[in-house]
Amino acid sequence: MIETDRHLEILRDLRDSVDSGLASIRLGDSPEALYRPVRYSLENKGKRIRPLLTLLAGRIFGAELSGALDAAIAVEIFHTFTLVHDDIMDKSDTRRGRKTVHTKWDESTAILVGDLLLGITPSLLAFSRPERLPEILVQQDNAVRALCEGQVLDMGFETRTDVSVDEYLDMIDRKTGFLLKTSLIWGGLYGHATDDELDILSRLGFHLGRAFQIQDDLLDLTAMSESWGKPVGGDIRSGKMTYLLTSVLEARDNPHFEWWRSTVAAGKLPLAEVDMALERLRSCGIIQRAEEAVIFHFEKVGSLMRCLPECEATDTLEMLLSNLRKRKY
Repeated sequence: MIETDRHLEILRDLRDSVDSGLASIRLGDSPEALYRPVRYSLENKGKRIRPLLTLLAGRIFGAELSGALDAAIAVEIFHTFTLVHDDIMDKSDTRRGRKTVHTKWDESTAILVGDLLLGITPSLLAFSRPERLPEILVQQDNAVRALCEGQVLDMGFETRTDVSVDEYLDMIDRKTGFLLKTSLIWGGLYGHATDDELDILSRLGFHLGRAFQIQDDLLDLTAMSESWGKPVGGDIRSGKMTYLLTSVLEARDNPHFEWWRSTVAAGKLPLAEVDMALERLRSCGIIQRAEEAVIFHFEKVGSLMRCLPECEATDTLEMLLSNLRKRKY
């Protein structure tokens, strides 16, 4: 219990450091029509998973706190940029229980907010570990590229009802997994991680990304609305391609296949039938398949964790990942 309390205290302190760092970033005051929504987007506190990954990976490999903290703040700002633009494209009204930027203001403002957030990220990365700055910036460029590729693939899925599970996994590897990999790799680069150790962090981020997104797909149907911060069942009602929907669409022998294809995948599922969709996913084994996929990838994460140096930060990272595995929202 004492060790658990110690790791929880470390996570709280690191999260507070990120929050303080975000609050202290020098932003302009004018025009207020730009900077007010920028601040609003950064005040929308999430779990801070990505900056925590950066800080803990940095600690594992001996990074100076100031440099790793700059990278952690940068990764959270980058992540916020992705959310602001993603909400526009997904036409989402809420995020973490608050109005999205484009809903509270308008789409044009939200686009500019995202652009500004992306634009200030490199300046936060530029002042520590100058000898590794090219690698750090290349990793950011790759993250932007992967994100855009993943988003375009996701948009293309909107007009299809034949998306395979493999196509879906490729999309989430780019759209979700790559930034988790980047979060860990930046921490390693601000420390003294070798190429082999960076490869471990990269693979860890890959499996974490898959586990996290498939878990999200499950929670969209099973989470409590108050905790989830957005309407439960939103993905399946809109016909959004998820691990669950692509899996059931591959099962052409499913007795309800035509209903899944022509009603659910077409975005025509009424709110009153969400519970029925969940029950059908359970009865045909898709929920179990998704749960097993989450377990598989978290077990891969656990195996890779055992390849990292033994230290307090590794133990804290292990606790963070364990908490993610058990999350309900």
